[in-house]
Amino acid sequence: MPPLSSVLASAILSGKTTSDITHTLSLPSTPIDEVADTLYHAFAILERHQNGMPGKLILEALGLAVEIYRYGNFTLSVASNFH
Repeated sequence: MPPLSSVLASAILSGKTTSDITHTLSLPSTPIDEVADTLYHAFAILERHQNGMPGKLILEALGLAVEIYRYGNFTLSVASNFH
């Protein structure tokens, strides 16, 4: 299991910010396979700890995935403007 998976799930479950994890996962140097594995395992952890709130956790997890995608595209766009 990727190390950020448990950190990410813990942050979501405790209502803490995930921006530092989002930033790391959206870096161009982070392989897409690592991002996918991290999200997969984090979602699996969240699924096991739903505590009657499956919709809320799923929405948060999907929002996080979109945030990673958007931030990664923004970073690539900015970088390409400087070259």
